[in-house]
Amino acid sequence: MAGATALGDLGAVEPQELLPLMMQLKVLTRKKGQRVVLGQQYIGELIDCLGDRSLPAAIAAEGANVILNLCYERQNVELVLNNNGAAILIELLTSTEEELQANAAGALQSICFHPKGRQIVRTLGAIAILVQLLSSKSQSVRARATGALHNISSDGEAIREIRKQGGIKSFIRLLQSRQLSICGSAAGALQNISREIASRTMIRNSDAMFSLVHLLGSSELQTQVCAAGALLNLLGRDSHTCYKKRASIVRAMRNIMLASIVRNIFFTQEVRTLFTSLSQQ
Repeated sequence: MAGATALGDLGAVEPQELLPLMMQLKVLTRKKGQRVVLGQQYIGELIDCLGDRSLPAAIAAEGANVILNLCYERQNVELVLNNNGAAILIELLTSTEEELQANAAGALQSICFHPKGRQIVRTLGAIAILVQLLSSKSQSVRARATGALHNISSDGEAIREIRKQGGIKSFIRLLQSRQLSICGSAAGALQNISREIASRTMIRNSDAMFSLVHLLGSSELQTQVCAAGALLNLLGRDSHTCYKKRASIVRAMRNIMLASIVRNIFFTQEVRTLFTSLSQQ
């Protein structure tokens, strides 16, 4: 805990010692007990450090990761918000360094898991920046930005802003990402966004339905659940789908998901290897 103690006075830390200190804190804050203690004592110091525009991007990126870990605890989210941390993290999103962008978006994703965090991040104008990052060349940036917007989209006011900023088209495109976590977050965001009539109409008029049906067979359960939730919203009562037809579609969705779950259980790599070895005997 020597590094954590030194953090109490950042002005006394030599520049060359700051990066390893942040890396140490990142490791320490992976544990719940440490997150509570370190959050209470050092969040203000961390945010002051991140607010220093002369801070090298590599150090700021590690610091953002520390904030990400700390914000798994609700009380730490409150401390970050009260110390103007959301505004500083949003500013870091505009960096030209992809690692820093990704880590800042990840920290905002943690903050936006909580209602107050979503509200403040939205009012500070983060949505427009995060939507732009959905088109980043960096897969890590796209993943973190998608995750942050997925959480923000639980806020009703945020849905309209995401639509106005062109986020729906980006989410539909990301449904076909090779990274399942991105697909799942994009499907989850569309599930939330499709609660709004105007957004639901836009999604229905796209090819999103085909991508969502495809994701029902995903090997990742959370991606399946988000895709199913989005499809159910899109097949809502205001659609032209009659009750019997909707019920048959829901049954088909259920069967696809069950078949996928069975496949994932019984056809793991170990089972495939076993079948291969038996067939060669």
